[in-house]
Amino acid sequence: MIGGGGEGIVKRMNDAQRELAAKNIGLVYHIARRYRYRAERLGIEFDDLVAAGLLALCRAALFYQSEVGRFVRFAAPTIAREMKRLILQTRKRPLQRSILLEFEDENEGEKHVESRDLWREADWSVVEVREFMASLMPRDREIVGWTVAGYSQAEIGRRLGVTQPSVYRALRRVREQWIALQTVIG
Repeated sequence: MIGGGGEGIVKRMNDAQRELAAKNIGLVYHIARRYRYRAERLGIEFDDLVAAGLLALCRAALFYQSEVGRFVRFAAPTIAREMKRLILQTRKRPLQRSILLEFEDENEGEKHVESRDLWREADWSVVEVREFMASLMPRDREIVGWTVAGYSQAEIGRRLGVTQPSVYRALRRVREQWIALQTVIG
């Protein structure tokens, strides 16, 4: 199923345009692989990226005229633009922090930067979650704090004088430590 008005585009295509699109499906996957990392960081699945690209491929086939040049040179920018649009749309939505969130302790009335989702994954007490957060390296705790505050990995990297991949690895390390701790205890 092609969403976002895709059915209308496909219905308007003639057999030659459908065949042209079918022959160039590989182009969509090639371009989608270029944007995969960016998309997955925002929670966009690869299949959704491909679906956006397929819709753009159909649109390109519908409007392609052979006088313009080769179809691939005409379709590739259209496909890439549609994938970028999907990524930008997702980026503009409020960020959902699935790993680390701030919450208020009901008993003490204090706010804590800890992980609600991690807390829900295992039936751990507040004390156990606090102990886990305290066990992190100071830099990792700082990165977690900036993440909770809503900063992107690139912004955190600039603030701390490290690269975005370093920030990503630190967040991945925190997640892996949590999972390892659950495995040992659970």
